[in-house]
Amino acid sequence: MNYKRLSNEELSSYKYPNLVAEIIESGYTTSTLADFMGIGAKKDGRYRKEDDPEVWGRINGTIEMRASHMIGLCKYYGTDVSYLFSDTLQIINGKPAAYWKWYKENLRQERELNGLQALFRIYNTLHDKLYLTSYIQTIIDYIQSADDEIEAAQNLVKSLK
Repeated sequence: MNYKRLSNEELSSYKYPNLVAEIIESGYTTSTLADFMGIGAKKDGRYRKEDDPEVWGRINGTIEMRASHMIGLCKYYGTDVSYLFSDTLQIINGKPAAYWKWYKENLRQERELNGLQALFRIYNTLHDKLYLTSYIQTIIDYIQSADDEIEAAQNLVKSLK
């Protein structure tokens, strides 16, 4: 799920600002949060919608958050209760602590998404302009040949040591 980033002031207005920051940075869906809290899917077996009032009521503090819900969330976020359910936002270098905790993972996901978008553009271009396919195949063959030659040279150097 892709949640809107909130300012430190906006986060601080929540009963559990560090929990909300973790949710935003992790991107977990409402159904996943419900599973973490141990309240799971609805009684009819359907997944919870992103605006599920029971889940968000507990997160916002308008519905009681039981100890079992707190422990479940702490377990999955890898934090302790005093951090996750503090009424004070933990800030490091001007950003919520959750931002830094999820920073590398979010960068990795962003790079992966950019790579997939580039592949999608390449595929669409090749699909629309099939005459380019033979050129691309020639380039791929050249790269593979160069890789094979480099590997052979590296093996030769290793054998001479």
